[in-house]
Amino acid sequence: MPRAQLVPPAAHDAPLTVTAVSAKLGVSASTLRTWERRYGLGPGERSAGSHRRYLPEDVARLTHMIELIQSGVTPADSAAIVLAQGKGELEEVRPPRTADELVVAAQAGDRDRLVHLIEASVSEKGLLHTWMLLVEPAFEIMATDYHGEIPGIAGSSMLSQAMYDVLRVMSEQRPEPKFPSSPSIIILGDRAHLLPAHVIGVALRWYGPNVVVLGACSRGWTGGREKLDAFVENIDSHVAALITMGQGEDCKNFVSAAVHNHGIDVIEVGTQSPRVLDDHVLRVRTVSACVEETLALLSAKGPAASVR
Repeated sequence: MPRAQLVPPAAHDAPLTVTAVSAKLGVSASTLRTWERRYGLGPGERSAGSHRRYLPEDVARLTHMIELIQSGVTPADSAAIVLAQGKGELEEVRPPRTADELVVAAQAGDRDRLVHLIEASVSEKGLLHTWMLLVEPAFEIMATDYHGEIPGIAGSSMLSQAMYDVLRVMSEQRPEPKFPSSPSIIILGDRAHLLPAHVIGVALRWYGPNVVVLGACSRGWTGGREKLDAFVENIDSHVAALITMGQGEDCKNFVSAAVHNHGIDVIEVGTQSPRVLDDHVLRVRTVSACVEETLALLSAKGPAASVR
């Protein structure tokens, strides 16, 4: 990349074309277009004939980004820092178009921006679509990144925390349940699936059912069996459904025990979930399918377990 000419634009500067900004900052037009496509750092004015122009504030953001890059910050992290400045309200944050936007904010350690991006997407696409199309792919991108993480700023942990922030608010704001005393739905999984378990739980709660996430199994699925037994004995002996998220022989044994010992209908989530041949066990691939099948199961059980 050519060395940029770091000359802040004057407040009275007229809107500029991409060619003019390229010459002004010493950055190629193709690089500017890449930054627009990848990070959303594009021109803010659209004039007659759909010609787009860079406003002074657009050029100022690009100038700051170039300064950060020249100081050793990666382009992705620089873009996240620039975009985060001045973003205080959800209305000012557009929903992310790709998972990469979440990755940029996560790797920059910008938790507030992550929360705003996720909230904006949930408002536009819904919780389940946001999880499946943006958040889950963002985790996959970071899991395969060979650059490593800055000590103390774990992108995947930052994204998890932001997602939990959004889920907490959604859970608190759900409508009053139509049947407060309806049977419970239990969600239990291994540690790797704790966050998606909460995503499913919040999505289901908005339809009315009582949902409890028993959490990750502290001692494998043996501990999960003890949690389930205690819940059925002390909290609710008429559990409407059990959702499991895990894999392996121990998970398979746990599912079989839940069916045989408690007569609970089980919905297993994930392509790697164990195959348990029983009429009370259903396997689904995605969190969205899990929510749909759980709601259908509740409707079939009658009014006390049905949804709004």
